[in-house]
Amino acid sequence: MKTNLLFAALLTANLSVEAQLTKHFSIDVPIYYSPYDITDKLRFRLLATQPEVRYWPREAGEGWFCGLHATVAGFNVSTPSSSRYQDPNRAMWGVGIGGGWAHNFGANKEWTIECNLGVGYLNAHWDAYRNWHNGPKYDTGSFRYWGITRAGVSIGYKWYYVTKSKF
Repeated sequence: MKTNLLFAALLTANLSVEAQLTKHFSIDVPIYYSPYDITDKLRFRLLATQPEVRYWPREAGEGWFCGLHATVAGFNVSTPSSSRYQDPNRAMWGVGIGGGWAHNFGANKEWTIECNLGVGYLNAHWDAYRNWHNGPKYDTGSFRYWGITRAGVSIGYKWYYVTKSKF
């Protein structure tokens, strides 16, 4: 289990679980949640996940890795310019590739620090509302984005489960 310190600094609660699949592959599944009203007119609400399958040349969980990730997110964002944008019951989605580095430390290598960066594509549709109580919808649109889609500096704790081989 780990947490992304970059998202925590942006006041977005997050928790990630990474599991080793084979000697060289793992899957990382983070959940991001932000229910905050920063001011009466500025709100940032988000619920997202960004699973990533990772390949580790040395051994899963240590050293360099590369991966493929997907993004699914729901959002509701208000701005001081009297507009509120939200997904119209259709989540933002995307795909990308990334890489990073992880280092284990501690007496039993149970602690980990990780840095990662990914690039890819995001697609979202939005409805715009006037930013007051029961404000009317006044616009609909969409956007396509190519660029950084995943970034993090994470700290985590590992639990090791030893399984018996059938052979």
